[in-house]
Amino acid sequence: GLDTVKNHVYGKYGKQFIEKMRDLSRAQNKNFSSKFEDFSENHLDNGRIRPLDTLNEDQVLNACIDAQTGREIWVYSQKLSELGYDFLSTNNDVFGDPGTSKDRKRLKQHTDSAVLARRIISAKNYQKKVQNYRELGKSEVEIEGKKLSIEDAQILAQTVEFYGKKMSVNEAINYLEDNYGAKGLRKQRIGSTMIDIMGNRDRTVLLQNLYKKYNCDTATTFTR
Repeated sequence: GLDTVKNHVYGKYGKQFIEKMRDLSRAQNKNFSSKFEDFSENHLDNGRIRPLDTLNEDQVLNACIDAQTGREIWVYSQKLSELGYDFLSTNNDVFGDPGTSKDRKRLKQHTDSAVLARRIISAKNYQKKVQNYRELGKSEVEIEGKKLSIEDAQILAQTVEFYGKKMSVNEAINYLEDNYGAKGLRKQRIGSTMIDIMGNRDRTVLLQNLYKKYNCDTATTFTR
């Protein structure tokens, strides 16, 4: 019957798809972390971008190539986790009550973890936005389509709601790790992986800044 079909499509196959996306995105994020460690050792001074005028052409070119490779790996890991999130959010209303299906119960856990992760990521983005507006001397900022005072926006950006529970961002991260984190890699839900990937975003921004600072778009292997 229909329930049998649902259990296959949104249970067994859905679980396989989500866990494949989780595993692939996690592997690429780990790959990025490893590449960034090498990049930091080879091209940065204590985590800072070296002045362009202290480098020769080959050093600049190598830094550009490694920065581009690192950025691409991180973007790939994020896209994979987004594919998983999109599948869950698109089909959430179809999953319904998982009943006795273990696969659908697992999918529900992946869905809940992804929802919580997205709310944590949104809150962190809002915190950055509020901070930027504050530094610009603005008195208001738009959050979730509403104009709020900087003070009210700050309070909103520090709060994550989940199943009626109000938490600070740090509490929400701890809650996510306690309930959906890596107590063994097979048990890790996709939301935990999403947070791990976003944890590398600032490193990616640094690579992007170096890419611009070194004019990498015009770097070439040939002497001009």
